[in-house]
Amino acid sequence: MVDPFGRLGRAVERALTRLREASHAAREEAEYGCAEAVWLYFVQREACGLARHDAVIEAYGIPASVLAKVGARRPS
Repeated sequence: MVDPFGRLGRAVERALTRLREASHAAREEAEYGCAEAVWLYFVQREACGLARHDAVIEAYGIPASVLAKVGARRPS
């Protein structure tokens, strides 16, 4: 059996790395990509009854600019 938190947590870590490495021009796109990974992680946690994400946000160091985009659509 695959551990969904492990897989999704690693996806969040990869997205955060891409965000840190993104150029200024690519930052917004990287933030939306990161926000999507974080959203998927949060949804899985909530499906398991874990509604509070404060510890996860702190542990991963998820920036406020990403949290502001969680669940948002990219502008066209």
